[in-house]
Amino acid sequence: MSSKILASAAAVSEALNDAMKVIERLLLDEVRSRAPVGATGEFVGSLESRLVGAGVGSVGGLIQVEVYSTEEIPLMEFLLEGTSAHEEGEAGQFLYNPDEGFGAMGPVEHPGYAPEDFATPSLQAIDDIAQGILIEALRAAIAI
Repeated sequence: MSSKILASAAAVSEALNDAMKVIERLLLDEVRSRAPVGATGEFVGSLESRLVGAGVGSVGGLIQVEVYSTEEIPLMEFLLEGTSAHEEGEAGQFLYNPDEGFGAMGPVEHPGYAPEDFATPSLQAIDDIAQGILIEALRAAIAI
């Protein structure tokens, strides 16, 4: 009969939280590498991540990685979901973007933006690695 040593729920939870911190960093790096850079690169620089859910720092519960943009406008949503055609600026408003060499009097018709899904390929790229990290964390926490 083999001996089995089972770790406490707290030890397992701590191992999973630590593993999720590693996965969080991997996912953020992957998303940043796949996100559209644009003219300024500011969007990629605005990407951050955090662990969310009832299991963060506690025993039991769901733990998720959330990648988000610190941009004031919902640029992440615009890129992932796209936008329909719309007007930008008010009548008589001067619109200027020095990074793109653009200047015009508003309103300006914007043709919209096609969705650019960089999130799904990022998740797919780290899936096997993330599963391995979680399995190893559990093995280390529970000696079988």
